[in-house]
Formats: sequence, C-alpha cells, structure tokens
Amino acid sequence: MPSITFSKIFSPSRGTGYWFDGRKIYFFTCTKVSGYPTYRAAIYDVKAGTVKTYDVSWPTSYCEGPGCLYKVTRGGGKTYLRVLYVNLDSELVDIEWIFDEVNDTVSAQLKRSLYDANFSTETSWQSTVLGLGEALIMNYNSPYITLVDLKDFTKVWQISSGFGSNNPRADAIWFVRDDDVYVLVGRHLSGANFYRLKVYAKSLEEITDSNPGGDSPLPLIGDLIPLKDKTYIFASGGTVDNTTPPLVWFDEDLSKLGKTSLSSIYDHARLSAFAVLGLDENNYITIIGLIPNNNLGPSTEASACVLKINPSNYSLVSYNKFTTWTDKKLAGIGKGQAGKYYTLPIVDWENSKVIIVARDQKDDKLTICEVDFSDIEITERNPRMYEVGVTKIPTQLTLQVVPL
Repeated sequence: MPSITFSKIFSPSRGTGYWFDGRKIYFFTCTKVSGYPTYRAAIYDVKAGTVKTYDVSWPTSYCEGPGCLYKVTRGGGKTYLRVLYVNLDSELVDIEWIFDEVNDTVSAQLKRSLYDANFSTETSWQSTVLGLGEALIMNYNSPYITLVDLKDFTKVWQISSGFGSNNPRADAIWFVRDDDVYVLVGRHLSGANFYRLKVYAKSLEEITDSNPGGDSPLPLIGDLIPLKDKTYIFASGGTVDNTTPPLVWFDEDLSKLGKTSLSSIYDHARLSAFAVLGLDENNYITIIGLIPNNNLGPSTEASACVLKINPSNYSLVSYNKFTTWTDKKLAGIGKGQAGKYYTLPIVDWENSKVIIVARDQKDDKLTICEVDFSDIEITERNPRMYEVGVTKIPTQLTLQVVPL
C-alpha cells in the first residue's frame, strides 16, 4: 500500500508559485499576512530535506498570487525567474526574482509594466502564459480577457467574455489546431459549462454538458497527459460548498468526452491536489489524489487516494484510501486549486516517490506531501512532471532554461 508523509516547510503559503531544477524547488510568494503585504522566497533541497527562507523587498505596489512564470535563466550561481503579476495600480508587471545562491540572497526587480483599468490584483490567479510569447490575462470580477504580447509588452486585443462579474478563468491547457489556438476556460459560476477560447478569432464557445456538477468550472484543477497513443485532458471544479465536482474529460479539440464521478469516495468529494503517474498494467489512468470530503472551508476529513480510471469510458474503476486525516486542509499548489502550468508534481522514478506541493489552509503552511508508490506498477509513465535529477520544464509550453 502507498504511504504519504507531510513536511511543513514555511509560511505563508497563499500566493505561492515555484520552479524545480531537478534538485531544488525555488518558491516565490506574494500575499498578505494579518492584512500586511508579504513577499517571501524559499529554496528547498528535495534530497536533503532542507529549506532556506528569505524576506524580499517588493519593487512595485501590492501584488497577490502565484503569478505567471514565463522565463527562466541561470548563470553565475544565480537563478532568474520572470513572473507576471497585476499590482494595486492596475498594472500588469513583469517581475524578475533573482535567487543568488553565492551571496545567499533573493531579490525582486521590476522590469516592465502595462496599465489597464480592468486589471486587478487577483488577476494573476486566473491568467496564463501561452507558448507563443503571449499571455492571456483574465480579469478578476470582471468579464474581460486581454491578450498581451510579451516581446514588446503591449496589448494585442481585449474582449468581453460576456460573463459579467462571473469572471473567466484560464488554464495552460491549450492546443494549436488547423484553424486557431484553443484554450480551456471556465466561468466562475456554479453549474456553468467550460468554454473553448479560440485565441485569434477572439471567440468563446460553450462546451455542451461539460459542467463539473454544481461546482464552478476551474481549469486549474486539471491536467494534460500526453501518452503514446492518446493525449488525455481533464478539468474539474473546486470552489462551491456541498457539491461533488466530477473530472471532465476532453479531446484535443476541447470537445467533451466523458466525466468521472468521485461520489463513491465521499458525498462531496473533490480533487484538491494530485499527480498523474501514467497508465498501469491494465491501461488504467493512475492518479494519486488528495481528496477532501467537501470544499476546504467546511471539510472535516480528507484522504490520500489511488484512483484508477478506465480511459475507454472514464469510469472510476477503483480507489484506495491509503491515508486519512482531519487536522489539515490541503489545497494543491502543485496541480490543484492554485496550480499553474509550471507547478507540476515532482517524481523520483528511481525510488518510486512523488512530491505534491500543497498549502494547508488551516495554518497557512506550505506542505511537501511525499508519496511512496513503490507497490504500484506503472507501465507507461506520465512525462509531464518534473523529475528528480533532470533539469527541464516538462510542459506543453516547451519553456526552456536559458544559460547566460
């Protein structure tokens, strides 16, 4: 049976993003603690289990959220992470986090800014970067979607989604098709369907019967699994109390294929964080999931589970609760409620372990959840994870580490 250990490494955890270089996790945090803006960074050595934390001076007005990482460069003992945020002055800002391991410091520099009256500080939770040198900015509590050219930092276009204050939320699940680039979008409204955004046509198309039950569609709780014979795509919901959001599956045209109910696990089960290992010996999709018995506010119990899903009909073939707890409220940073395309799980195939990075909403501590899956047979590995000992960013975006 799998096992899981929890290591709380620093706080605060809200508003945290990260990048992994094969050995160390580089964390960057923008949030408030007791009402005060707080900017913090950390470096966690996965093998040694050690962490260093840093308070960082911020070069612009208040920003919040994990941001959108779009570029990594390294050289001279320094790691440079370029991350997009929106500040309190309605500016999209390009911040460079500089991790200087020679002098044991972390700093942040403002590189560029772009004003738009519709931008708000919550925007970076909803937005994403395309692998085309562009960013999709989804405005919080407003209907607007803006495409920004990252080369010259200008607006390409801005449209209204028609969602009113039920703002659009994007994921980095996107596809270059014959006619356009497609992006999966959710409307922040209970029971709403997912949408297909065609980027250059500037159009939104509702995907029939794709709602995550009575929950609000949240593409950030989802993934793209590129395996040999097929690419599997799913998304879910995770913000409405007393609902049971299924996993909703799509093809590469973002047409709905099916749904996976989790109601046999708990009455109001939902996937709060996860790692997709790949296919097992029966060709079932195998997922390690952290599953609470309700939305994290009212939840009273959660379990770490092994999920086996039949890709021929997307039914839940089996689940195994291998650990249950009542003293934590874990939300995913590494694929989950605040997941981004670069906050992927970290797998050590040699030792059959996977790390899911989460935040405990009970005490605001960043938590390393390490699962030993040595008794699970995986015949085809999911390649879209960070790997211990491998310096790469295994995402659909082909974001590369650029030497100086």
